[in-house]
Amino acid sequence: RLVRNPGYSRQPFTLAHELAHGLYHYDRPSILCRANDFRQLEQFAERFASHFLIPYEALHERLRQLGIKSVTSPEELVHLARYFRVSFGAMKRRLEWERRLNANSSMLDEVKPVKLALTLGYRPLRYEFGARPWPPEERLPRIFLELVNRALQQEKISLRRAAEMLCISDIEMEERLNFTDAVIG
Repeated sequence: RLVRNPGYSRQPFTLAHELAHGLYHYDRPSILCRANDFRQLEQFAERFASHFLIPYEALHERLRQLGIKSVTSPEELVHLARYFRVSFGAMKRRLEWERRLNANSSMLDEVKPVKLALTLGYRPLRYEFGARPWPPEERLPRIFLELVNRALQQEKISLRRAAEMLCISDIEMEERLNFTDAVIG
């Protein structure tokens, strides 16, 4: 399950979370799952994603570089989240699990991370405001799209190469091809 329009910092976490399911839970029936089992599987995937994107050694090295023993302010949390390119919430949970967060949790819940990041000098990214990247049809010349499509149909390039040329994921490329086949067929 991938979120349709995740924030820029949410997407890697979601992918890492799903990777955990793919690596460790592939043999589990996804439909017939007890609520208790489901919660445990989700907690495992959350922790896997957190450790995958914010490795223990890297986190502790960064804290040492910043001279921080325990994070006490939203500003420190934003700096770390930006450094590891994860969401404010993901960084907060990771620090809690490591017992390196010593800030008032309710105060942190009131923080507007994007706004705070702006005041700290970080450039906002379009994704942080819910903007989606322009589709290939709106940013590339039509002739280019047609040539990529023709090369793909003639099997001169792979699906992955076509997606790369259009700057989209192979999953999106596959969805576009399936949609086209459904409309034509």
